[in-house]
Amino acid sequence: MLKNNYKKVILIILLLLGVAYQNNWLHETATSEINLNESENQQLQLISPSHKSAKKAKKPIIVHLAGAVNKPGVYSLPAEARLVDLIELAGGMTAQADLAQVNLAQDLRDSEKVIIPVLPQLDLDTGRKEVALIAANPDQTSTNQPLININQASQAELEKLSGIGPSKAAAILKYRKQQGKFSDKNDLLNISGIGEKTLANIIDEICL
Repeated sequence: MLKNNYKKVILIILLLLGVAYQNNWLHETATSEINLNESENQQLQLISPSHKSAKKAKKPIIVHLAGAVNKPGVYSLPAEARLVDLIELAGGMTAQADLAQVNLAQDLRDSEKVIIPVLPQLDLDTGRKEVALIAANPDQTSTNQPLININQASQAELEKLSGIGPSKAAAILKYRKQQGKFSDKNDLLNISGIGEKTLANIIDEICL
């Protein structure tokens, strides 16, 4: 009798332990699932703003291009585009573009206007005046041309003077050797072959 009661007690204890173990396992499983769901929700919340930022970063920009390009106008480009990409869309730069002032690696901003500068133009009126002046005075030398000292010049240096060839240069050297240094530019008129016209051509090219 006691033995049977003892077995029943043992059996009841085992059943209670089994029920307790099962309840504990179910509780831990439910808790793990809840924690997992919460963790996934937190990760989704953290990831979601990044996706939104990425979408915003990929939004195209609108840029106005003007100046020395083949097709000026308004263009839509990716947000990470550079000036070189914009110029390529516009068919490239013209021959008048001032490349020294263009940064092809320049970043672009939405609603920005970019102007490709043009090379400085020559003052045509000034150019025409200079050409006319040279045509009217073909024998006039530049004021930057160094003067030739007729008291010290060599044969080769004298031949650089307007209208002075080897024979006239030799005559100047011969006169200087015989008569001494020139005291006046007009003394050149004393040399055979040098007249007033020749002197007028070289008067601004020589010194004493």
